[in-house]
Amino acid sequence: MSLWYAQNRRRSRETGKFRSQKRAGLEKSPGGNYRGWSYQFVYHQTGVSVRRTSYCVSITDPNGKRAEYLRGFSSPEQAGAAARAWIDAMLSQTTPTHLATLGLQAK
Repeated sequence: MSLWYAQNRRRSRETGKFRSQKRAGLEKSPGGNYRGWSYQFVYHQTGVSVRRTSYCVSITDPNGKRAEYLRGFSSPEQAGAAARAWIDAMLSQTTPTHLATLGLQAK
């Protein structure tokens, strides 16, 4: 029981050797629209001495529902290209009836 308390209590002061740092959070930036679908970039930085940024993309359908979340890209250009490729693949495998329920027209 005392071990649990020792590990979970807050530090009352900084010792100087190890400093507490704010955890890197997620940040969002606008993406774009493609063939009626929209996508938004999500990125976060990891690492303390060597910073690395990882990009993700959240894809929403024409009705505003989140359809897919792709992650692990090193640039927003790669994430955007992957989002557009995913949308193309999704639209190519849907039937005309399914497209009508999404509010799109078959090409």
